[in-house]
Amino acid sequence: MINVRDNNPYSTGYVLLQYKRLYRDALVYEPAADDKYHLLSEGDELDSLAYKYYGDSKYWWIIYDINVKIIPNPFDLPLGTVLIIPNLSRLIATQL
Repeated sequence: MINVRDNNPYSTGYVLLQYKRLYRDALVYEPAADDKYHLLSEGDELDSLAYKYYGDSKYWWIIYDINVKIIPNPFDLPLGTVLIIPNLSRLIATQL
């Protein structure tokens, strides 16, 4: 289980010695009516979206985790893609 309040997407990570990499399990989230949606446009980045919707850019990885199936690379955001912006309060409550 991940504690979002740690502000670290790797707080529950694990090391695979074979590959010498740090991995973590992505958040599990079921979209709900109180989520917001954002249509990607020129200049959008996950950190700026996190700041816009949450008031803090450090939550970029939450938006990424929830949308990983449609944006497999957080640095390549296809224009016109609609992202789910999860309700942060509900997400924290369900992940603790």
